[in-house]
Amino acid sequence: KRYPQRSSKEMLKAVDNISFEVREGEIFALLGPNGAGKTTTIKSICGLIIYDEGNIKIKDYDLKKERAKALDQISAVLEGNRNLYYRLTPVENMQYFVGIRGKKISKEKALNILDFLGIKGKANELVHQLSRGMQQKAALAVCLACETDILLLDEPTLGLDVISNVEFRELLKK
Repeated sequence: KRYPQRSSKEMLKAVDNISFEVREGEIFALLGPNGAGKTTTIKSICGLIIYDEGNIKIKDYDLKKERAKALDQISAVLEGNRNLYYRLTPVENMQYFVGIRGKKISKEKALNILDFLGIKGKANELVHQLSRGMQQKAALAVCLACETDILLLDEPTLGLDVISNVEFRELLKK
């Protein structure tokens, strides 16, 4: 993936010559310094950025040729605070994001997911009233509610305190 630079006519290579495969059941981490292209790679896999060259296959579906089928396999927590609607509760967010995939989730199942993540007591609070750590857990709850085989997490512990960071990683392992 290349981006035009504002200050010149040159193109900035954000991602160049990357290749990896993730097997079922694996937790795979993409590590590198700021500006290495990690977020661009994840956004390309999510179909949010159109990549210039190469191929992305998600469970044998080519992202360019079978976009809808490929994207049905994944859910994501992106960096920052773009994963939830702040004027909805965690349960409403889960119902909304599952709904736009053409599915439904019962309130009971949504509450079970929130219970697993340790935030069932916040099920009916507006997201903007939750702490950063609880917002991250609510975003993960949305991913889990979508019942996809692949979860893409871009800096899911960004802004979390040490205890919440460790707790979040333990939840991912489960």
